[in-house]
Amino acid sequence: MALIVAGPLLGVAFGQVFTSLRETVKDTVSKVCQFKPILERLQSTLDRLAPMVDQMVELSEKLDLPERETKRLKEHMEEGVKLVRKCLTVRWWNYVFKFKYSSKLKDLDDEIIRYCWLDLIAQCARNGLMTLENSQNMTRMLKILMNREIPRPVSCAVRERTEFTVGLDMTIRELKTLLLKEKVRLLLLTAPGGCGKTKLVEMLCQDEQIKGTSKYCLHIVEVIYGASTFKENILFVTVSKTPNVKVIVQNLFSHKGLQPKFEIQSEENAIDQLLQLLENIGPDPILLILDDVWQESLPEKFEFNIPNYKIIATSRIAFPRFKNFRYNLKPLNKKDAMTLFCHSAELQDESSNIPEKDIKKMDDEEVKFEVYYGGTFLWNPSLEYFNRKVEIVDKNPNRLSYFEIEGICEELGIDEPSRVHYLAPGGNLEQDLRLIEDDIDMVSMSKLNEGGPRDTIILYVESGHAPLAIEVPNEVG
Repeated sequence: MALIVAGPLLGVAFGQVFTSLRETVKDTVSKVCQFKPILERLQSTLDRLAPMVDQMVELSEKLDLPERETKRLKEHMEEGVKLVRKCLTVRWWNYVFKFKYSSKLKDLDDEIIRYCWLDLIAQCARNGLMTLENSQNMTRMLKILMNREIPRPVSCAVRERTEFTVGLDMTIRELKTLLLKEKVRLLLLTAPGGCGKTKLVEMLCQDEQIKGTSKYCLHIVEVIYGASTFKENILFVTVSKTPNVKVIVQNLFSHKGLQPKFEIQSEENAIDQLLQLLENIGPDPILLILDDVWQESLPEKFEFNIPNYKIIATSRIAFPRFKNFRYNLKPLNKKDAMTLFCHSAELQDESSNIPEKDIKKMDDEEVKFEVYYGGTFLWNPSLEYFNRKVEIVDKNPNRLSYFEIEGICEELGIDEPSRVHYLAPGGNLEQDLRLIEDDIDMVSMSKLNEGGPRDTIILYVESGHAPLAIEVPNEVG
């Protein structure tokens, strides 16, 4: 909301005219006896106003405000200067001019007094009310800003990992080797939730060969891979399910101690300014970590044709379009998992006091997936799945996630995009198919099968992104 600025009571030009009139009257009053009474009266008025006029003129000049509402009085005062000077030319016997000029001088004095008593007081009252209105408007605006949740910049630095880890040394080496390949520009690290994807990339960023903290390691990287390390240009961003690209880009600017050239108003504008930021912090290699990605299209928004610029995206979803440069993080083996469990539980001598037979039982427990794929849903007259193939796949129920479902599809050679449905126990295709889209659906599926009459989960794989196909064979009338 634009603030209303009241004009000054008296401007600089008015002050100059006022001073000129006052000095002229002072210089003339003692030289013309016939006009002395009225000139003394006018001089007294001007002398009393002079200190206030000087102060208001000084304030107006400091505020650099335009002159308003004094034009008419200023013109009369300019005429008054000329009139006072003419008084010097009037002879004592010329009563006509004496009466005429005296009347004009009296009118000038009356107008100055009238302006001070009426116009100036009214302007002061009006300006005071306008100032009060502006103050109230500013108070309301401040209250709105104070109540508004202003997002604080989030650090894009990599957290230093100090906690206990096990079983990731080989994984770090494999991931590092894949990342440093010249043709790899966007690498997807995928695994079920809780497998340690975030921890793994944080450990990777602390690696001497990646961070460049060792001159020897720096030389080895340049010799073997022909690339420099990322040094201070490692940027870590947590994405989550509902990413805000504008906020992400603003946080990246803040992390580097910079500001966008223009206010970020849209996602497209954010991406354009991110490109300028990346070009500005180069030419050293840049590594951008996008952690916890849920949307397949998001990582590609951050892709740019910049030399030595790489992206690692972590996700529990194995996005099909990144299958050429994807690293599937496997769960820990039994020995490493038990070591980590004992450490986390602060157990001594790696003894969990859990009977070996129970541990073996948990490790050997499996659930069967009866997978129907390669077919089509048709009404005949009820809904059926035609031209199908069937495979039985065993999986550990303690490791079930949406990632595992995608893994089953890969094992069966299903490369094209597909939708996977599960059949509720004892249900039929028409009413009891449930679409699997994420880990929440996996939890629902597991709960439906808990304590059921069978240990087999039935899956139906439907090709394409379209909703469940319902087709009618030609021979059905």
